Amino acid sequence: MKYRLIIAFIAVLNMQAFSQNNTEKKHTASDTLIEIEGEHHQSHKANQIKIKYDYDLGSVLNNEFLRKFIYGGTIDQELIDENYALLDNGPNHIGNTIDFAIQYRRFTGELFGKKNVGFSTAIEWHLHHDFDFTDDGYLLVMNGNKAFAGESADLSKTTYNFMQYTQLKFGLFKENEEKHSEFGFQIAINFGNQFEEFQAPTAELYTDSTGELVEFKGEIEYLESGYIGKNSGRIQGIGMGLDLFYEIEKEYKHKFVFEIANIGFIYWNKNSVLYESEEEILFEGVVIDNIFDMSEPTSTSASTVNDSLHNYIIENGHIGPHSTLTPIEIDIYYEHYLTRKISAKGRLRHKLFGLYSPYYQLGAIYHILDKYHIGANANYGGYTKLNFGVSLCMEINDNFVVDLQTRYISGFFGHKFSGVGGFAQLNYKF
Repeated sequence: MKYRLIIAFIAVLNMQAFSQNNTEKKHTASDTLIEIEGEHHQSHKANQIKIKYDYDLGSVLNNEFLRKFIYGGTIDQELIDENYALLDNGPNHIGNTIDFAIQYRRFTGELFGKKNVGFSTAIEWHLHHDFDFTDDGYLLVMNGNKAFAGESADLSKTTYNFMQYTQLKFGLFKENEEKHSEFGFQIAINFGNQFEEFQAPTAELYTDSTGELVEFKGEIEYLESGYIGKNSGRIQGIGMGLDLFYEIEKEYKHKFVFEIANIGFIYWNKNSVLYESEEEILFEGVVIDNIFDMSEPTSTSASTVNDSLHNYIIENGHIGPHSTLTPIEIDIYYEHYLTRKISAKGRLRHKLFGLYSPYYQLGAIYHILDKYHIGANANYGGYTKLNFGVSLCMEINDNFVVDLQTRYISGFFGHKFSGVGGFAQLNYKF
């Protein structure tokens, strides 16, 4: 039974790319290890190529636990107890996002009879992975269900989301020279690669005091795309999306950016599976003939349980097309110059249709010779709690700007903080 529970929960946590997102969009970076972008130096009237990569992993669990859980290592009882004390009485977050984009912006000067207009095109790839679990669920995974003999473990509000998709984007933008502003939009064609979702609004797991049976009671909703595992590169759904943004900037005074990205949906093909149930499930365990003659007991038992559960869902679920909403990202950024060399910044960021909590950032930037900027920031929210970071921006030449930034430098203190991630953006103008 312990193996079944471990596999069931680890299957939910199986994030191979798992080993942070909190990207700061367009002109700033925030949840990252590395950002490359010319937010302070780029000319608006320049054609641009942007290449960016963003990786974000965070949890209520600390980095020492995540490192050993993901990459291997002994998770002793002391570390288990240490992280149990960090839990919030559920739901507890753990999340991973990866975003990659290549964008081309061309300023034409005049388009469709309108002045100061340009167009953009981009290709993007996104992976969204997050999980909410209860305190009891954590103890079941780490210590098994022996401690719950004769009692029920509360698994209510356990939620898991996974989505992987590609986008082709096309848009227009317009500049207002008098107001020092720019606004625009991008329309996206979404190509769904893989999707999986699990929700248990109310759920509990009862273990008989004699250890003879386990009884699950609760509401379950499970949805997955038609192909899983190594077929994640296949297109299994298609949809549309929309990005909107507005920016105003006065040099050495202030800057404001408002952006909403990925307002959209994906319509998954007819091979998708939907399973809903409120029935009680009884499980009597995996039969083992001889405990002294098991070449691969863990993997064999785990495979049996996992295959049985999946086959049960396929047989009892509804197979057909299904639509889902893509996670919407809302980003508000403000920077204000206190002097010619010092500016303060703040950010509010949130993601809808996911388990991401509102994210807040406060920071300061010191400007050196208008070509080098160093800064520090304090952050709270997303998939983690409090974190600290630093930044370094360098203008290599008139065409190329590099901006390095992290909000997770505090993550090096593995027992005190959680969060790993990186964001890299190359901005080339010509």
